[in-house]
Amino acid sequence: MKRELAETARPATSELPKLKALLTALIDHQTRLQSALDAQREAMRTADIAGMDQAAARVAELSREFERLEAQRLAVVGHMMRQTSAADANEPGTDSAARSDVPLSRLLENAPPAVRSELHGLAAALRSRMMAVADANRVATMVCREMSAHFRSMFDAMTEAASSAGGYGRSESRVPAMLDALA
Repeated sequence: MKRELAETARPATSELPKLKALLTALIDHQTRLQSALDAQREAMRTADIAGMDQAAARVAELSREFERLEAQRLAVVGHMMRQTSAADANEPGTDSAARSDVPLSRLLENAPPAVRSELHGLAAALRSRMMAVADANRVATMVCREMSAHFRSMFDAMTEAASSAGGYGRSESRVPAMLDALA
């Protein structure tokens, strides 16, 4: 049964080079995105407002580029899936509608071994890069949350009357701690 299913998954060989090029472009994109996130984090660390703005703009630009590349990848995989489903429709006793969600690994089962191995390697590398970018995004989000909380407490302390309890003034013990946090 498994062999029969594998025989019905015939990838469109004309689409394999396109898929390889897109996976390679996505890996490169993720590397550039991680560099932009690293630059953003460094700008946050040094309180470089212009650097934060430049990095945020670069991240936004790369996000738009990712959407474009991902749409292309989905179109190529969708075309391969449709061809696999069409091949299945020609097989007696096969329901092509049930085959509309063929995973990429299944589409590559009958690809030449060298190509299959290379594409699986590229897919694994892309997953790894995407996990690194997700981690960098997580760190940037945490830094932004902490910076926001810090600024909120600092501005709250600055706007309290000097005579009120816990206010911002020379006699308050919070003053050095607040000013130290800015250093």
